[in-house]
Amino acid sequence: MNMKSILSLKSLFLLMASVFMLVACDNELWDEHYSDEVTERSELTIYEYIKARPELSTFAQALEKTGYDKILSEDFTYTVWAPDNESLAALDLNDAAQLNRIVKNHIARFTHTTSRVTDQSLLMLNGKILDFKRLPGNVFTLQGKELKQADIAVRNGMIHLMKQHVPYVLNIWEYIAVAEGIDSLRNYINSLTRLELDYDASYVEGVLVDSVFKESNRVLTLLAELNTEDSTYTALLPTDAAWDDRLAKVFPYFKTLEIDGGELAQATNARWMMVRDLFYRGRLSQPLEKDSLESTAGTLFTNAKQLIPTANPEQLSNGYGYIVPAYGQKPEETWLKPIRIEAETGFYGRSANLFELATYSSLGTGFDVSGNYYINATAQSTQSNARMSINFPLPNTLATKYNIYCVFVPVAITDTASTKAFKVKFSINYNYTDEAKNDSVWIGNTGFVRTHTQAKQFITDKKEITKVLVAENYEFPWSNIVSGTSLNENMFYSDKVRVGLRVENAAGSTALERLNFSRDLRIDCIILEPVE
Repeated sequence: MNMKSILSLKSLFLLMASVFMLVACDNELWDEHYSDEVTERSELTIYEYIKARPELSTFAQALEKTGYDKILSEDFTYTVWAPDNESLAALDLNDAAQLNRIVKNHIARFTHTTSRVTDQSLLMLNGKILDFKRLPGNVFTLQGKELKQADIAVRNGMIHLMKQHVPYVLNIWEYIAVAEGIDSLRNYINSLTRLELDYDASYVEGVLVDSVFKESNRVLTLLAELNTEDSTYTALLPTDAAWDDRLAKVFPYFKTLEIDGGELAQATNARWMMVRDLFYRGRLSQPLEKDSLESTAGTLFTNAKQLIPTANPEQLSNGYGYIVPAYGQKPEETWLKPIRIEAETGFYGRSANLFELATYSSLGTGFDVSGNYYINATAQSTQSNARMSINFPLPNTLATKYNIYCVFVPVAITDTASTKAFKVKFSINYNYTDEAKNDSVWIGNTGFVRTHTQAKQFITDKKEITKVLVAENYEFPWSNIVSGTSLNENMFYSDKVRVGLRVENAAGSTALERLNFSRDLRIDCIILEPVE
């Protein structure tokens, strides 16, 4: 026998010795930790043991019909809470869906004994999280249902006998699928389900081995994981009448140009705005601890006590469900919010003519400036006929009336001795076609616009921040939802901001004008407040 063979035999003997030692250690640990708790030991598998107990025959049949008789006969370790025949008297053995729910609701991976149990949360095979508890007098329960005999050790795990079965409790996603009176909401949510390629399952080391698809839904991915058990939510589910009433009110606000999607975009955007603020984190019931409440979409509501009903909610495995007869969300806090464009933000294509723009901080000045920043526009021309202006795109306007404001910061914010004000005028610009006009002007890189209305001249305060009412009850005939905002998730949107506000310095170049008015501009923000 050569040296290599001798070494191989030696390694084999060492491996066998290690296995024997591990088995001995396992037995010692088992005896040390579980000998007091184990009430019975058997060399049978979990399924064989359940099959051998006459009072568990119904559960054994359920295992056989679902294929878990084979799974519980393998070497993988499980714990089964086995309900007796009496507790399963109402179980329909021909209902495959019900059998799967019940069976997997009573099985967990690995070994779970009553040793040292006080209050455990266990993940069952169906994804439900159930409480395994020790009550006074060494009484043990699974989700409130008492054990008849605990800690029966078998070859591939542990069995606990139950006096009652643990009913399968729907989660919020499952409840939406079956709840009565919410067909309109359910149909819309179901319409958002899509089949998507599962890249992890389809590719191995970057090579496509099979095209595996999985279902996804924007409600689950963007708003709340209503189909999982490790987070809790409160869902406000409007009745069909509540849905129809709200839709009739919301729908006109999202009237959309044909080039931006037309009626399909209008219907899609209106319905998404009706569903996006229906979900809240945690289990919420009256009385609430605070008046404000934030939806999972990030919308803050100040009338929380009017949102959450006083009636008892539907108790679901991952939260509460309320069937509500009306929407409690205020329009001005959800889909009809004011629009604020910070002047220092050039995200949507802000542009300037004969002005050099710079961002200044208001910190330490004593002036209450939105976001603590504003733009300083320095004039680049001294000519009297120079049309110095800044064009601000106005994104996400709806088809409704707004009061439009422009907020100015006085020269005094940096020059306390200054007595100069701003003389300004405005125009609302829009482009509801994609055609370039000879008389058009640019709003940044978003496309051509043309002057729609010309406002009068305004003079700002010399020392204080001035909120100028540019236009009152100004009505936009179309909505203009654009990309680049959280508002547009799952919505049709335009790649152009079709509405803009042009701010022009109207100060002249005479000595008197120069004495009283600055040729520069300092602007905090643009505000559009909806008029209902």
